[in-house]
Amino acid sequence: MTWAQRLKRVFNIDVETCTHCGGAIKVIACIEDQEVIDKILSHLRKKDSLPSPSIVLPEARGTKRNKKRQAVRRDKSAED
Repeated sequence: MTWAQRLKRVFNIDVETCTHCGGAIKVIACIEDQEVIDKILSHLRKKDSLPSPSIVLPEARGTKRNKKRQAVRRDKSAED
C-alpha cells in the first residue's frame, strides 16, 4: 500500500485528486529529508515576509507616456 493510499484510508485525504476540478494529480516527488524540508519552509517564510509586488515593481511601461497624451488631449479640448 502506498503512502497516498494510506492517507486516503486512514485520514480520508486524497492527494491524488485535485480539490478544485476533481482531476488526477500525479505525485512527482516525496521529500523526506528533514533538513531539506526545513530549508524549503524557511524559504517560503522569507518569501511571505517580502513586500507586496506593487511596492517592488516599477511603474508599467508606457504609463507616463499615456498620462502625457491624456494631459495633451485635455489641454487641446480646453482650447476649443
